[in-house]
Amino acid sequence: MYLNDLKLFESMNLKAANKEIWQIRSMALQKLFPSRPSKKRVDLIETPSGAPLVFKENASLIEFDIDQIKRSEIDNIDNIILTDSKLTTWFNVYGLNYTSHFSKIVRANKLDSFLIHLFSDTSHRTKVVALRDCFFFTAKSIHYSDAESLSLEQMMFVVSPHFIWSTQEKHGDHFDHIRERLEKNVNRVRERGTDYLLFLILESIVDNYYTTYENLTDEDDKLVELNWSNADPNILEKIESRKAHLFRIRKSLFNLKEAISQIINMEEHVVLEESIKYFTELKEQASYLIDQIDNDMQRLESSTNLFFSLQSHRLNEVMKTLTILSVIFIPLTFIAGIYGMNFENMPELGMKYGYFGVLTIMFTIGLTSVIYFKRKKWF
Repeated sequence: MYLNDLKLFESMNLKAANKEIWQIRSMALQKLFPSRPSKKRVDLIETPSGAPLVFKENASLIEFDIDQIKRSEIDNIDNIILTDSKLTTWFNVYGLNYTSHFSKIVRANKLDSFLIHLFSDTSHRTKVVALRDCFFFTAKSIHYSDAESLSLEQMMFVVSPHFIWSTQEKHGDHFDHIRERLEKNVNRVRERGTDYLLFLILESIVDNYYTTYENLTDEDDKLVELNWSNADPNILEKIESRKAHLFRIRKSLFNLKEAISQIINMEEHVVLEESIKYFTELKEQASYLIDQIDNDMQRLESSTNLFFSLQSHRLNEVMKTLTILSVIFIPLTFIAGIYGMNFENMPELGMKYGYFGVLTIMFTIGLTSVIYFKRKKWF
C-alpha cells in the first residue's frame, strides 16, 4: 500500500502538492524506514502563569550613568528593556533554566534571534559568538570546597555597547564588589562603558581562578618534598588528585584566555581602544597563572617519579639485606646439613672436639663474609 502511494507521489508535480499531501508522504516514509532520523523542530514553550515570581527572585537590573544609578524591580518580563534605555544597563540572572523568559526578553528587545538557540544550550564550551549589534560570550567560573571538591559553573554573557546581560548557573557570585564600586562610583566606573564593566566581571572570574589555585596548592610543599617517612601510597593518591584538579583549572583558564583574545580582536569593536589595555592585562594574568600551573604540574610529576624511585630504592634495600643474609647463612646451612646426616661411618662424629671445631669454622666463615661485604660497602 505504502509503495503504491510513493509511486503516486513521485509521479505528481511537487510544486503543486499541498501541505496535507506532504504530511502523508512523510508518514509513509517513516513507516517504510523506521530508522530514518527525525528532524522535528521543537518550539519554545511560552511562560506559564505564576512562573515569573521565581524568575523575579533570581534576576536583578542595574542602570547607571555618570550622575546616577538605580536598581529596578523585575515586575514584568515585558518591561525589561535593554536596548532603548539611555542608561548603561547590567541585567543579571541566576539560573539557566529560564529559556522561555529569555526568549521573551530577546524578542522584546529585538535582539538577534540566534540568542534563543544559544540560551537553550546549558553546556557551552568557552567561546565568543558575534551577533547583530552584540556578541554572545560564555565562560567557566570555578569553585573549590574544603572537601577538595572542584566544580565549574557555566556563565553566559550578552554584551553590546549599551548593556550587559549576564546569566549564571548557580545562585551567588563574586560580583558584589563590582556592584559596590558602581554604587560609590569608585574610580569613576560609571563614566565608562559596558566594555569596562565586562572587564571587571572577567577580572573577578580570573581572580576566582587565582583564589582557587592558591587554596588548592596550600599544601603542595608536603607533596613535593618526599622522603623516607612520607613516601606512602596515600601521598601518591593526593598527588594524582592534585594533578587532575590543576589540569582541569588549566584547561578552563586557557579557553578563557583564548576567548579574551577573540573579544579584543572582534571586528565590531565592542571593546573601545582605550579599554583594550585592560583586557590585554587580563590576558597576561591568565597566561601567568597558566605558567604557574604548568610549573606545579611538572613538580608534581617529578614527585610522582621520585615516589616510585623511593619505593624502588626501598625494595632494593630490602632485597640487598635478604641477599646478604642468604649469602652468610647458605654456607653455614650447608655445613650443618652435612653433619646432620646420620651415617655410621662419619669419622668426624668420633672426634672429641669435632663439635667445637665445626662451630669455629662456621663462625669464621660468617665473620669473613660480613667483613668482605663491609669492605665492599654493600651495607
